Amino acid sequence: MRVGVVLPLTEYPWKQPSYLDIRDLALQAEGAGFDSVWVFDHLLFRSPGAPTEGAWESWTTLSALAEATNRVTLGTFVLCAAFRHPGVLAKMAVTLDEISRGRLVLGLGAGWHQPEFDAFGLPFDHRAERLAEQLEIITALLRTGHADHDGPFHRLRDAELRPAPRRRIPVLVGGGGPRLLRLAARYADLWNTCWYGAPPPDDPSDGPQPDDPRKVGAAAGQTGSATGELAGVRTMARAACAAEGRDPATLGVTVGVNVAPRAPGHPSPHPPPDYPVLAGTPEAVAAGLRRYEALGVDHLICNLNPHYPHAQRLLAAALSLYRTDPAHAPASTASPAPTPQQTCWIADVPDRRALGLPTSQIADLPDRLRRSGRNPVADPGGNPSPIREETRRRSGRDPVADPAGTLGSADPAGTPADGADHLGTAGTGRRPADVLDDRRDPRPAIPVRR
Repeated sequence: MRVGVVLPLTEYPWKQPSYLDIRDLALQAEGAGFDSVWVFDHLLFRSPGAPTEGAWESWTTLSALAEATNRVTLGTFVLCAAFRHPGVLAKMAVTLDEISRGRLVLGLGAGWHQPEFDAFGLPFDHRAERLAEQLEIITALLRTGHADHDGPFHRLRDAELRPAPRRRIPVLVGGGGPRLLRLAARYADLWNTCWYGAPPPDDPSDGPQPDDPRKVGAAAGQTGSATGELAGVRTMARAACAAEGRDPATLGVTVGVNVAPRAPGHPSPHPPPDYPVLAGTPEAVAAGLRRYEALGVDHLICNLNPHYPHAQRLLAAALSLYRTDPAHAPASTASPAPTPQQTCWIADVPDRRALGLPTSQIADLPDRLRRSGRNPVADPGGNPSPIREETRRRSGRDPVADPAGTLGSADPAGTPADGADHLGTAGTGRRPADVLDDRRDPRPAIPVRR
């Protein structure tokens, strides 16, 4: 099972993350061995009696991350199709996939938060019908390079996608209702359902259990909102595939999960949330990951809320524990077989543990490092290992001296220690405590809404 993390683009009551904050979290996730990073797509959040909350535009942010990162899959979770013309969006997808060297997953949905539609003059009616038309246009362009379409919402005349995509760009459709499931079965490579918390244990003795298991299924009865409903939603997805004449095994399953890892011995300073969450020590979270894989999930997308560097490190520790069992390690077929030149790197790179990658995936190291022009065997007296230097530059630590990172038992509930400069705030006039830190507002985190 692949595991990814959602990056914070949204303005919380205490902080709007900067792009540098977001980029550093993406690089940290890549260095820790996560398979993917994802961004939400919203213009604003507005509720009666509450201040408006904004967000950075997702596609611009993802485009920048395509250049900043090297290995991780880059996904939209999910783009509101109504925000962009489908023909232009197909063009944007091909371009970003080229920039990222084939790492894009194009996630699409109908949108749900009416205040942002109203504020920006976007139509909120017939959202499922609009999404169906947009998916038809986008998939035709991405998979055939051409589209003619005359529908109630869009018209295209001899539209041609040039340059053409170098590969089949995966399309993901998010949603759990019957109409969206049919659209996923008809057009998508991947389907997503969310938001879930701690999965039910296979057995009471199945390792450490998440905190407050009473929260499991707190929203039962709402399709896709509680872990206990996952099996039911998957049954509906299989039925939708059958109705479309499609083999359900060809539709990848991705699941969004709220995660709140805790440092051992440090309970959360917040009251228990009123939404499903997989919470607990890294060991408990790792046990949850194993159970999600047992449920047939192909790709788990973790939402840390709030998302700050130390919380991500705790989740990375859970990921490492999950992958300790060879049965849960990423399949070696995920990466191409190494060439003889790459095999030399595999044998002599001392920093592979620091990068969080299994040996079978070393061939998938960042291109610019593999092409640095120095063979560490032929040039042992050259500059220090470029991989070590890249890791040092991005994380501020020496990957050889500190290969696993420091969880910092002195940091209660995952908040950064005072004075720690995890995000490179030195010389910027900003304190580390200003960077994605929720200590100034003790209220529970708001569940991110798709």
